[in-house]
Amino acid sequence: AQAIERAIRLRDELPEGGTASVVVARANPVVLLQNSDDPDRFRRAVQSIRATGSGVDYEATFALAESLVLPDRPTGFVLISDGQLTETEQRLAPLGTRYEAVGRTDTNRAITDLSVTAVPGGLQARVTIASTGGPTATQPLRIDVDGITYLTEVVEVPAGRTVERVFELPEGKLVAAYLDGQDLLASDNQRYAIAPTLGGLKARVHGDSTFFVDQLLAAIPGVDTDPAPGEEVDFEVFVGVPVPEGQAMPFIAIDVPGGIPGVVPAGRVEDPVPTLVAPDPLLQDVDVSELAIADAQLLRVEGATVLVGAPGAPLIVSGETGGVPWFYFAFTLERSNLPVSVSYPILGARMVGALAAADEVPDAITVGTRLPGEDAVAVVDPRGNRARVTLTDSTPVAEMPGFWTVERSDGSDLTITVNPDTRESRLAPARELPELRPAPPHEGPSTATIARSLLPWFLAALLAVILVELAVSWRERGVSRKQWLWGMAVRALVIALVALAWLDPRFALPSRQVTTVFVLDVSASMEGSLASARSWIQAAITAAGDNRFAVVEFGENASVASPVGTILFPPARDVDIKSTNAARGLRLAESLLTGETKQRIVLISDGRVNAGDLQAELERLRSLGLTVDVHTVDVARVADAAVAGIDVPTEVNEGERFTATVEVVSTISGAAAVELSDGEETVGTREVQLQAGTNRFDFEVVARSSGLQRLEARVRMTGDGVTANDSSIAAVQVAGPPGVLIVEGEPGNGEVLAQVLESADIRVTRIGVEELGGIDELSVHQAAILVDVAARQPGDWDLKALDGHARNLGPGLSVGGGPHPNGVGG
Repeated sequence: AQAIERAIRLRDELPEGGTASVVVARANPVVLLQNSDDPDRFRRAVQSIRATGSGVDYEATFALAESLVLPDRPTGFVLISDGQLTETEQRLAPLGTRYEAVGRTDTNRAITDLSVTAVPGGLQARVTIASTGGPTATQPLRIDVDGITYLTEVVEVPAGRTVERVFELPEGKLVAAYLDGQDLLASDNQRYAIAPTLGGLKARVHGDSTFFVDQLLAAIPGVDTDPAPGEEVDFEVFVGVPVPEGQAMPFIAIDVPGGIPGVVPAGRVEDPVPTLVAPDPLLQDVDVSELAIADAQLLRVEGATVLVGAPGAPLIVSGETGGVPWFYFAFTLERSNLPVSVSYPILGARMVGALAAADEVPDAITVGTRLPGEDAVAVVDPRGNRARVTLTDSTPVAEMPGFWTVERSDGSDLTITVNPDTRESRLAPARELPELRPAPPHEGPSTATIARSLLPWFLAALLAVILVELAVSWRERGVSRKQWLWGMAVRALVIALVALAWLDPRFALPSRQVTTVFVLDVSASMEGSLASARSWIQAAITAAGDNRFAVVEFGENASVASPVGTILFPPARDVDIKSTNAARGLRLAESLLTGETKQRIVLISDGRVNAGDLQAELERLRSLGLTVDVHTVDVARVADAAVAGIDVPTEVNEGERFTATVEVVSTISGAAAVELSDGEETVGTREVQLQAGTNRFDFEVVARSSGLQRLEARVRMTGDGVTANDSSIAAVQVAGPPGVLIVEGEPGNGEVLAQVLESADIRVTRIGVEELGGIDELSVHQAAILVDVAARQPGDWDLKALDGHARNLGPGLSVGGGPHPNGVGG
């Protein structure tokens, strides 16, 4: 409410004829109003904003705001916020952005983290609670397992502090933690996690000295270490024997010869003493201070995480290669005291749990994020409401925390954990955002000075007072000559300092330090050349010596892989590779530069940019005095056959034969098979000879029942190096006999109307409001009639389907009958 009032007041300050736009900052920012000079429309727009528990994608928000700039008039930006932005996010704001602080400090406590690991006999949950406002308080903490409350404990949370509690829980899948009681925000009093399982696992152990490994696995319930030859297992352990090239199963490697990709032995080290313990949940409550090791491999680690290390010698490393997770021990268990320590079963069970959960537990997302699932047919929210997802729909945005279920086309279900954004729990508004940057000087008839500094006038008055005092003291000297000369020297110094303050001189000190931000394209088109691009960056970093660097990786979005410093971190894991938006990568890179040293931005890409306005971003960087160096990567020529699309008619009649043209693009010539299916059966398969370039193949298809008929084309070529683009989907609208859908608010309300329509040879379908489906089911009808349907009866998704059916597909929509008629608009 305070933000809305502030926005309305700022709008009233606009001069006559001024226009205003409104962008709502959230995980998926939206434009509520665009360049309107109507104050009433502005007021209605901001009053429609509702608070959510989601975080904010400031990069997308600021980019969306800048896209609304009109070239024929000056534009200002105002950020109305509580100021909970990181320094990087502040630097992403448009130049000249003005910050208006809103919000207040109040009593609030939040569950900021819930981590669950599988241990022998059950689960271990670690709950983190933070006091983000108010005095010390006690509050009940409740933990549920699979929807049943297992324990309740009163927790004292000191003011401004964070507390952690660890609980042993029974076996289960869904774990939820709740803070009961009253505080300002209810959305952050809950946290959810999906638990990994240890039971029912099969493991294969390779090597000779496997005694301690066998003992460890035998102590974990449900782990079978004696699979049949050739039987598929869940993970493998290699003890002193090489790990096969291209290992496809999660694994643990213990002092293996030759190492693995990213972990290369370069000799051995004697008596390494562990001094580095990474802040990883795997090592919580694990004491390695007494760990003694006779000797270990001297490892060179690239693109992995050192969990435990001695000076210059990583000892326990974790990582992922080609999507396969692993753990690496640089030492033999028999030549250390780890197997006889109390930490060994804890550490081992957690490693096994992490490997077992690699494919089992999907990553949690935050409120406001779109649910995953390209093959989803329906989603069920935490309250049990089910919404269908049609072929033309995207999966919905998760608008509430909890466990969401995504129903997939193959009949399986995927459970997704959705948690509130913990940054929203910080209530105290920031007084200022120091990293917001001023607008560059602009010359032109539209330039106007809206404020002037009073400092020169103040300094002039101060200088005048000093000069008057000097004149008086010159005439009447009541002290010795030596004292008077000292007084004159001090006055001269004061006058000089005042003059310097007035002149405000700037001194540029040369710096030999250079900060380089490498902006790496990791989109799908770089798949064959990504390794060489990373090697080029590694070589450039080595040649740079002690200079600082950062690495930004981009595809459709951008993410910081290595922050500014001198340490190269593993690759970013949250980059969408579907498209190439270099502008986003460059914008994020520029936000990392502080101006304290010489600055460089280096773009590493194959040049296949297909999203964002790269030229506009380059011009913006040029206006800031930054140039972008480009390193073009030669994309390796790999055999690749891709389905570019399927050409089908917009609409056909039921039973009609039509032609579907499959377009296949290939990088080489060769034999391939092209298959077209319609979801129920294979329409046809053709053995073809592809030519390098574009190839088109026609298939004859029979239109089935009315509605949307889904077609899927797939190409198979021996030696295809990229399989992600081997299929494509299209849909064709199949029109059946004229039909009307009658939706009844109460059973029987539409009976008379149905009889009238049927007498005119019109096919009529009557359903209750609870049976109302998605747009794919509505599309088979030429009109829909709501008979006495109350406004509270249809859900949001029902209304969206009706609205999309009427607006996008063109059929009619009528409302009437009874005391409760309700339309899409009201």
